[in-house]
Amino acid sequence: MKSSRIAGALTAVAALAVPATAGAHGSVYTDTARVLATPGDPSSITDQTRHVVTNHGFTMVLRESNSLATNGMFDYSRLPSGYRDGLSWAQLEAEGASGAQPHATCRTPALETEAAIREWQDEDPFYDYVPFQRGTAGLEDDPARWIPVVKTLTGVDLATEDDPAAACAALPGATYVPADVVQTSAASLASGTVEEETGPLEAQIASLTNALTGETDAKTALQGLLDAARAEIARLTAAATPVTATLPSARLARASLTGKGVKVTLSGPAGAKVTVRLAISESRARKLGAPSSVLASRKATLGADGKAEVTLAPGKRARKALRKLGSSIALTVTARSGDRIATATGTLTR
Repeated sequence: MKSSRIAGALTAVAALAVPATAGAHGSVYTDTARVLATPGDPSSITDQTRHVVTNHGFTMVLRESNSLATNGMFDYSRLPSGYRDGLSWAQLEAEGASGAQPHATCRTPALETEAAIREWQDEDPFYDYVPFQRGTAGLEDDPARWIPVVKTLTGVDLATEDDPAAACAALPGATYVPADVVQTSAASLASGTVEEETGPLEAQIASLTNALTGETDAKTALQGLLDAARAEIARLTAAATPVTATLPSARLARASLTGKGVKVTLSGPAGAKVTVRLAISESRARKLGAPSSVLASRKATLGADGKAEVTLAPGKRARKALRKLGSSIALTVTARSGDRIATATGTLTR
């Protein structure tokens, strides 16, 4: 009975920790913990709000540290699809926005409009804000989607800005709000699950190795078990291996892209099938008259060494649109393999 309960608990943890495509919309689960501010002093116990947030199956625990009670991550557990479809933006915020904020933000009018918040997200927004930081929060969020929006609306280029707080403070009427403190990261939850799975297998390998001193038949049987254990470890390792995409340079010449195209280096689990897309922002695509913000798309299969190289070349209509380019624009390469996604950003110059 005890082993059954343990197995059930591990299954529940794995469901939270391992990225999965089932988490179609983000959810926020808020609870109150008790914290002893001064060790040994029971009177120093205080309440502390914590949020368990999910996005596309990625899970993270945040500690409420920036005192932001609203305009945080949307909680779709309170916004079923058949209900939210008829809500206005104000109603959506009032009923769905939580205090969980995995990103730093700059609270300024230019970044707080519905248009600005929706611009960097899909049809159903996960966040009731525009992030104001260079890197990801670890919830399968893509900085390449919000950095151009922030630059267009405020003039601040987060890709090169070393002090976002100071840059925000310099904007008229703006207030910089740091992200809530991460209590437990998505990577931490995932590593715990992998350790739970691989630990017993490693112990089994050690035991089987010591036992390979008996008769030939026994040795053959044990070797089979050893190989199976190693294969399982290899499978788990592959499952935890991320996909990466790398551009040849941070700055790419237009003539090179519209000529032979750009080569993208991929890495990840051996044999994984990867879809690679080269894109610009929707707004720039419209200004250039491009048929789509996606300039090129290719599929590739990673080799036995977990690597591959693909060339992304825009089609005829996209090349014609790019010849109208009057200034540098941001490029984003997205590589997707199952529930794994990776991005690389660069600048296309004249």
